[in-house]
Formats: sequence, structure tokens, C-alpha cells
Amino acid sequence: MTETTAARARPSATTRAMGVCGAGAGAGAGPADSGAGAGPALVRLDMGVSLPIQNECSFFIIVLPHRIVNAERSPPVPKVSEAHRSARRAEIVDAAARAFARTGYRGTSMASIIEESGLSAGAIYGHFAGKQELFVAVASRVLAARTSELDQRAAGRPPLSPGELIATLLDGVRREPFSHVIVLLWAEALVDPEIHRLVNGVFARLRSTITERLEEWAAYAPGRVDGDPHEWAARAAPVVLGLAPGFLVQRTVADDFDEDAYLREVVGLLPR
Repeated sequence: MTETTAARARPSATTRAMGVCGAGAGAGAGPADSGAGAGPALVRLDMGVSLPIQNECSFFIIVLPHRIVNAERSPPVPKVSEAHRSARRAEIVDAAARAFARTGYRGTSMASIIEESGLSAGAIYGHFAGKQELFVAVASRVLAARTSELDQRAAGRPPLSPGELIATLLDGVRREPFSHVIVLLWAEALVDPEIHRLVNGVFARLRSTITERLEEWAAYAPGRVDGDPHEWAARAAPVVLGLAPGFLVQRTVADDFDEDAYLREVVGLLPR
């Protein structure tokens, strides 16, 4: 291949380089091969660089100019904002909650969640590793909403009493359309170590919030509790939180369960 021929046949920098290699690789490939046995042929590409090309073309390196690389590079992938990612995660969790509420954990597959969401499998797996994570994400959202309600009730007013605290928590639970997913979660945590690990963190956060609210109430008026308010709150929080499972189980399986009466009695039985 002559210098003039190389300059004319140039669909792209990469193609030119490979074309030179092919021309020099076989017998009778053209003028550039006429010096076979006398060293590598010197071929000048249109980018203004002379490159020695071995006749056997066994190994060589071509450095492309920056401007040519830029011209052939794919357009950059647009960045996704954190707000968009959060909205998409919430959309996926909503779909998973509907699926779990309809068919339970064991009866729900990732395929059914994907179908429920109307999104692609890639969109789902880009946010969640699988069904376990989605199951815990649904429970986390339910309990996080309850924690937020407790914080809002406590803002700008005297601390909630233990009875008011648990009544607020349970009233939020019964207004939550997917609260019975929590009951499903307890059952799966007994037999699935990974779900148990994830759920433990979720309930630890809720217990921490209840402990803080109880400590505020105990410290608000000295003498309300025996001993240090912080230590008392740490002991009392698991007891107060333990009233929630009884409420959830009964409203799930007992047709004659009186939710309003339960909440009234809770407020009356616990310290005010």
C-alpha cells in the first residue's frame, strides 16, 4: 500500500490501522510488501504519523489522536439524580408491598413484583438484590412511618406518656394499609437467617426511638420513675414495644377484636 493509497482509504482511524496490517500480512499485498525481508514497511497514515508495520503483523501498537477517539466515543450516559432514585425505589417498594399483601412472602416471586411494578427487571435489580431485600424494605417503610409519627407528636409539647406513646404507635399501624406485612415478616425471620439479620436492624431503630421518648418523659418530672431515667427507659422500651405484636396478631386473626378498646386500655394501664 502506498502512502497516497493509505491516505485515500480511510473510513476510520481504527479501520485504517487494521487495513495496513492486513496489507502487510500476506504475500503480494502491494508496494508496501516489496521490501519483505528487509525490515518493516514504513506506512504514513493520514493523521500525519509514519508507523513501522511488521510484515507478519504479529504485534504492533497504534496510538490514535485524541480528536479521533472523541469523535468515535459513545455519548455520555446522563446522571440520575438522587431524588429520581429515591422516587423509583419508593415506586418499587409500593409494588412489592401490594404483591406481598396479596400473596404473602412465599407466594410472591420476583417475576410477580416486576409485573406489578410495570418496570423492567434491570430497573428492579438496580435498586434491590432480591425478594428478601424488598420484603424488609416494605417493613422498614411501615415502621419508619411510625417512628416519624412519634417524633412529630413529641415536637413542641410535653413528652408523651408511655400509654400515649404506644397508642400513637398502634393507631398509626392500624391506619397503615400494609401493616400485616409485619406479621408475615416475623414468621419469615424465624426460618430465614438473612431476613432475621435485616429485620433486627429495623426493629432496633424503632426500639431506640421508643427508648428516647420514654427517657424524655421520665426526665421531664423528677420522681416519675425509680432510678436513672435513661436506665429505666432502656428497661421499659422492650416491654412497651411488646404490646404491638399482641395488637397486630389479634387484629389479623380475631374477627371480634376491638381495636379502639385495646388502645383505650393501653393508655389506662401504662403510666401517665
